[in-house]
Amino acid sequence: MNVSRALFVTTLVLVTALTNLSQQVIPHSHKIAIGDKTLEVKPAKTDDWKRKVSGATKTSRSTDPSKARVQELAKEFGLFNKTAMNPHLAFTNDDIDYWSGRKINEATLILEFSARRLILEQADEQRIAIADRKVLAQAAQEVITLLQKPTPDPISSTIFCSGDSSEEFVKQSWDALDNKDYEKVLACTNNAIRKWSRQADSQQLKAAAKGCGEPPLPEEDKAYFTANWALSDIATAWFIRGEALREQAKWSQAREAYKNVIDKYSCAFTMSRKGYFWRTADAAQEKYEEIRLK
Repeated sequence: MNVSRALFVTTLVLVTALTNLSQQVIPHSHKIAIGDKTLEVKPAKTDDWKRKVSGATKTSRSTDPSKARVQELAKEFGLFNKTAMNPHLAFTNDDIDYWSGRKINEATLILEFSARRLILEQADEQRIAIADRKVLAQAAQEVITLLQKPTPDPISSTIFCSGDSSEEFVKQSWDALDNKDYEKVLACTNNAIRKWSRQADSQQLKAAAKGCGEPPLPEEDKAYFTANWALSDIATAWFIRGEALREQAKWSQAREAYKNVIDKYSCAFTMSRKGYFWRTADAAQEKYEEIRLK
């Protein structure tokens, strides 16, 4: 064995060992006291929002946001929407006036809004009522600390999957799923989700506002992808991720992947290899129901 080949083998063994170690470490949920209840902020949700916040703050404006911009961000993060458990915490014009008067920079505002949305989502899932905005604000400060902690990219993401577009990552994900190369599926879907989730969320809001009914016709593919490329690819990436986890009998992780599609991307459509569109959330719902009790 020559020196270069020996170095390659040694490096490969090291990477495999590190990757396996990272897969064995299961991070704990962060627990926040909400009155007499305990809200668990799940690591997967935290990492998801870290990616969103990272992308949002990188493109945020350096000046203090105007009132119109504060309102735009509040809408983008879904804070005007009434949640099932805490409808009284939905934003009103008074909240916009309050945050406009704070005169904080846009990056900080994004952190504040992201933390509140994450808490409200988790409160709905865990059926926890939050008394008022003061309690929500206190909980948000703990979540902001979590969102500011750096999350290193998985080693496997850079080694096993590379590309310059979400379309490339989705194609590689499908191919890897066909070959049951689950490590590559997770690496490719992770790269797509990490890089383009914010664009997908924005396109979902716009599509929902217009109304997203029937799937586009095959001949409408160019127009659809021009406006919804990230929405389609990120929803599809989560669906493929769910498929890979389901095939490995990782039920809870698979359910969470499918739920991301169902809860966040109701207006996404995936183009099949036969050239027609199907609603990604409908397919995710079917798969979720299959494993709901496992």
